[in-house]
Amino acid sequence: MPFIREKHFIPTPIKSAQFLIRVLGFSPKFAQKTIDKARFRLPNNTPIHKSQIISGEVWLTRFVDTYYPPSELLTPIFSTKDFAVFDKPSKLLTHPKGTFTHKSLVDSIRSCYGQDAQPIHRLDYETSGIILVAKTKQSEKALKHLVATHKVQKLYLAKIQGILHDEILVNAPIHTPHKHARGHLSIRSCISDLGKDSSTLLTPIHIDPKHNCTYIHAKPLTGRTHQIRLHCAHIGHPICGDMLYGASDEVADMYLCALKEQFLLESSAQAKGSSDLAAQTLCLHALSVRFSFQSISYALSTPTPIWWHSCH
Repeated sequence: MPFIREKHFIPTPIKSAQFLIRVLGFSPKFAQKTIDKARFRLPNNTPIHKSQIISGEVWLTRFVDTYYPPSELLTPIFSTKDFAVFDKPSKLLTHPKGTFTHKSLVDSIRSCYGQDAQPIHRLDYETSGIILVAKTKQSEKALKHLVATHKVQKLYLAKIQGILHDEILVNAPIHTPHKHARGHLSIRSCISDLGKDSSTLLTPIHIDPKHNCTYIHAKPLTGRTHQIRLHCAHIGHPICGDMLYGASDEVADMYLCALKEQFLLESSAQAKGSSDLAAQTLCLHALSVRFSFQSISYALSTPTPIWWHSCH
């Protein structure tokens, strides 16, 4: 449960920042961040400002370390003194989203390695597979530099709609519109001349004419948001189970609403359950990474997902 809401009662008027720093022991920087992100509010849900004089009842939303039972946490599939590798399942966020109080991969990472441990990259909520994790600030900086300079080679498995006979290099610029520009659908990226150069190599591995689908390897040569999903849809072969890029705007919006409802259910400790839309499986899996770190070459991979086995 990464975020909790706490009620505090302030008997004597005090500036909001001073309360966070003097009474709750926040650092000035963290107090400012808490106020900037509107995590400090009045009972009527109005955000409290930095210089505001407050007294009486106030509400604070804050991130807490919650240690789940071992059975609810993931363990690394590979580890060195500097980094580790996790196999993220589908339907799990890499980082906590907003202030929803659901689990994320970060809970498992920090349970294993402490507060300085960080994912080096992320996978979409629906995507399963390999995630590289730095154990220290120093290794985080070095590994993120490798990713930023395209020195970490990634290989994905995907099952796409339709028949793809030949390998294809998709070169299409990807643009992510301004947040909130289109409601829920603002999460979508798009192919646009306004976007950044993006390239993905798609290689057919097995064709299933009976079900009109193709199993492929996907190698992103750049690292844009939703790159593989968008490039597959762009060439007319959306990934099976993709409710964001493989469906109409109306269905995609319904899917995102269903996900939000699911997060709210989990956050409010109500009975959990997924709608048919939210339960869809995206057939995209981050299989492996290759890179060199401190003069050692690594080729690390995760087990293949169940849906991939049907092509053999």
